[in-house]
Amino acid sequence: MVEMMIEAARNHIRVGSFTPNILDLYERVNRAVPIADRRWVIEHIGVYGPDEIRRIRDLGLVLTAYTGRYIWKDGAMLARQLGPTGASRIAPCARCSRPASTSRCRRTMCRLHSSTRSTTP
Repeated sequence: MVEMMIEAARNHIRVGSFTPNILDLYERVNRAVPIADRRWVIEHIGVYGPDEIRRIRDLGLVLTAYTGRYIWKDGAMLARQLGPTGASRIAPCARCSRPASTSRCRRTMCRLHSSTRSTTP
């Protein structure tokens, strides 16, 4: 899969994925062909902490969030599993869009796919 992604990067083809280890794969591609200015995508972001957010910024990735699942459907369960301090890691679009404290900051974009349901769990 990495070889295919490297060829995509060489040919200026944008890649999007929601594979669980996608950050690791994107970093491997970035070592072969820089992708930081290519706006590659992580689709349907779920739960990310500060380290993953830093890595997302460093790669200049675009994020899409599927809030219908991670907030409406699974939000209460994830919040229980992660605890009060970890719940902010669920679909962390606001934290991803804040500039990093370094001069090398790349702002990410989080496009929300809003849920058609208006109730919360």
